[in-house]
Order: sequence, then structure tokens, then C-alpha cells
Amino acid sequence: MKISETLDFRRRRRRRRREEEEEEEEEEEEEEVLRSSVVWGWFDQRK
Repeated sequence: MKISETLDFRRRRRRRRREEEEEEEEEEEEEEVLRSSVVWGWFDQRK
């Protein structure tokens, strides 16, 4: 295996890991928004 092939492999793996982390962050943000909207909906019903 050549050095350039190894570097390419590492870059691809790093990029894939970064994309997965970004997806997880987006999912967490969506969950937070859903959670807060559910809480505010509950407060609105109590008024």
C-alpha cells in the first residue's frame, strides 16, 4: 500500500466520521426543538 493510498483512506474515514457526527448533532437539535415545543404546548393548554 502506498503512502498516498493510506492518506486517502484516512481522509475518507475522517470525513465519514465528521459527517456522522454532524448528522447526530442535527438529530439532537431536532429532538431538543420537539421537546421544547411539547413543553410549551403543555403550558399553553394549562392557561
